Amino acid sequence: MRSGIFLIVLLIAPCLAAAQQGITGSVVVVEGNQMPGPGQKRPEAKPARRNVVVYALTNQQETTLRDGLFSDLKTERIAKTRSKRNGRFRISLPPGRYSIFVEEADGLYANVWDAEMNIHPVTVTAKTFSNVKIEITRNASF
Repeated sequence: MRSGIFLIVLLIAPCLAAAQQGITGSVVVVEGNQMPGPGQKRPEAKPARRNVVVYALTNQQETTLRDGLFSDLKTERIAKTRSKRNGRFRISLPPGRYSIFVEEADGLYANVWDAEMNIHPVTVTAKTFSNVKIEITRNASF
């Protein structure tokens, strides 16, 4: 009996450790005219339910970008979750560097790059949840 309990602890320990860090945040949709100007009232961002997909850190050269959407990623998909009605999501991940996307009907969407052209990079460190805001701006004018 004692060895059975030890085996269970051994099997769930990595899962408990992984739950201590990852990515948390929100998904919002920004639409309409976002240009500043006198008397201009910009439409507010709205929370969105979307599938949030995490890949190993992905450089723009490792994918195809067409009409603002990514496809044919050559990196590994690590995890996937769905944001709630209020746009919030949380996903547990081991420490590392990742790229984060949202699924749209016709591809993966991201609109953030770093200086090396890595797509929406997020770094997860031990015992910390990195906070991100994903803004879907496909139907906005800036």
